[in-house]
Amino acid sequence: MFDNVRNHRTLCADPHVQWQLAGQLGAGLEASVADYLLDPGSLTQRLVEISGGRFAITPLYEREDVLLDSECTALQLPAGSRGWIREIYLTGQGVPWVFARTVIPAAVQQMTGQDLRTLGDQPIGPLLFGDLDFRRGPIEFCRYEDSARNGQLTASPLWARRSRFERGDLGILVSEVFLPTFWAKVDEPALLEKRRA
Repeated sequence: MFDNVRNHRTLCADPHVQWQLAGQLGAGLEASVADYLLDPGSLTQRLVEISGGRFAITPLYEREDVLLDSECTALQLPAGSRGWIREIYLTGQGVPWVFARTVIPAAVQQMTGQDLRTLGDQPIGPLLFGDLDFRRGPIEFCRYEDSARNGQLTASPLWARRSRFERGDLGILVSEVFLPTFWAKVDEPALLEKRRA
């Protein structure tokens, strides 16, 4: 199940990835893809719904570490800054659907008064969208066109998005890579019919 964790992390760290805002994506985005990529609400809540309640968080990596250069830039931190890094699978019906990487700078831990390092298998979404009063910044997107060439995951391009959740001058960065298993679920006839209704 977890053979591709290192590859997913590699994708998040790829210095060649070009993150774009919604207006730069072009008009060719499939409706089913746009429906999830552009949704500013809680992805966790949507996954709970389409999984029929069979949703779970699978922790993969949780520790303090040096942030990626692109993460420091997105969070307006000096290069080489450290923070709490949490990598998880968001799974539905026992299948990994989304790989998520959350970066929490040390100053955010002090500001919230809540230890976000002890979430374990609990989603962070309810805290970001409710309890801790964060505001979601613009969502950025990328498409990993080179995944097949690099032998990383699949012959199909992978969509990902990231956004900064802000509280004052501080922020948490959440990146999400939508896996092929997720789009296979979204394209099931029952869900397609529900979207048309």
